[in-house]
Amino acid sequence: MSSFRLRLLYEHSLHETLLMCASPELSTRFTHTGRSVNISNISEYEYGNTVQPHGLASGEKRPSARGLDSPALIRSMLLSNPHDLSLLKERNQPLAEALLSGNLETFSQVLMGQQRERALREQERLRLFAADPFDLEAQAKIEEEIRQQNIEENMSIAMEEAPESFGQVTMLYINCKVNGHPLKAFVDSGAQMTIVSQACAERCNIIRLVDRRWAGIAKGVGTQRIIGRVHLAQIQIEGDFLQCSFSILEEQPMDMLLGLDMLRRHQCSIDLKKNVLVIGTTGTQTHFLPEGELPPCAKLVCGAGQEDSPDKEVADTIKHLVKDLGRKKR
Repeated sequence: MSSFRLRLLYEHSLHETLLMCASPELSTRFTHTGRSVNISNISEYEYGNTVQPHGLASGEKRPSARGLDSPALIRSMLLSNPHDLSLLKERNQPLAEALLSGNLETFSQVLMGQQRERALREQERLRLFAADPFDLEAQAKIEEEIRQQNIEENMSIAMEEAPESFGQVTMLYINCKVNGHPLKAFVDSGAQMTIVSQACAERCNIIRLVDRRWAGIAKGVGTQRIIGRVHLAQIQIEGDFLQCSFSILEEQPMDMLLGLDMLRRHQCSIDLKKNVLVIGTTGTQTHFLPEGELPPCAKLVCGAGQEDSPDKEVADTIKHLVKDLGRKKR
């Protein structure tokens, strides 16, 4: 099994056993290899019994997920993943405090205590079902469990067949210039018009050309106020100078968005195989930017300037723990 798929199994275990252990309504049971399994104890889910469609050599066994609920393993994985740690701090404060205390025994006690509480809640729930299986409330809970079972099975198949779907996609940005000012433009063929933020228009010295008779409201995921329109300006992509019109938005986090009006006018093609934008009228190609070169508003992780976020405390704690471990090894 690839390290990426094994990592997905670890994350699945963490999310089920830790992040949601304080939510009894999320505790579900489902049938696997003919027996009832409580997914709050992920170690009972035998991933080694799952068939891999591409096949394994005869006699070759896939790694079992037993041991994924080991307190030491869970603790080390949480400390190595700031995102999971921040979720844990948000959803399960007692366990997060035990984790950040740096004491494995304390963490193990809190973890095992919460697992015991979940087991007791599960037993009580099954007792109520057995007492009156035709009760409307019990039937509704059974229906919800079946729905959750289908979700879990669907997720397990996705983890096995298409693990890449759990990754995140880098948005399509290109380098360009407007009035000699370098910009990073977002290419969006789903947007009707090309837009520029008011702050960007001021930096590029085209705010003086805004026709405020074209003011209005831009609707999409939310609404933005359009303060006007620049009817004609030049945008430079590589060595090409292209005519373009811009709608100026009052509050827009990204500097520029190249919409369908501009892409159609210049017969542009988005070639994802080559990772380039092709200007059809000239044949020029420009590469889409890698994640490291994206503007701050487009990056998938918190960038500089957000150091006051709640995750900063978590990151600092991890740094101190790593330093302490290094001193002990010496």
